[in-house]
Amino acid sequence: MRRQLAILILAASLPGIAAQAAMAASEADVEQALHLETTRDLYTICSLQPGQPLYERSVAFCIGYATGVMQYHAAVAKDPNMRPLICPGRELARYEVVKQFLDWAPSHPEYMNAPPVEGLARSAAAKWPCPKA
Repeated sequence: MRRQLAILILAASLPGIAAQAAMAASEADVEQALHLETTRDLYTICSLQPGQPLYERSVAFCIGYATGVMQYHAAVAKDPNMRPLICPGRELARYEVVKQFLDWAPSHPEYMNAPPVEGLARSAAAKWPCPKA
């Protein structure tokens, strides 16, 4: 039930994402993207729309990946020797992080070949930057 609710919330909060994608991903494209080697792969997975191949699996994967990255960042940022990259000032909802990534990625093609964790973190840091030390 919780997973279905998260999928519905994400789908409802991300209208028009399909229009951002140059081409609808085929099932083979999605399967390849699920290997998650680049930021482009993460974008492919996270930008799928209802009715596209492997939509539910991809949305769950996307939300799970974003959750893991944000939880890891929060854990590392607790170390007094580490500077946080993302400073939202509050706990972020998973869909906010995904929506920010989907808004950010098309205008940053220079990072599409970067590791997906880098693209996701850069997108979050662009929206929720930390104060300069």
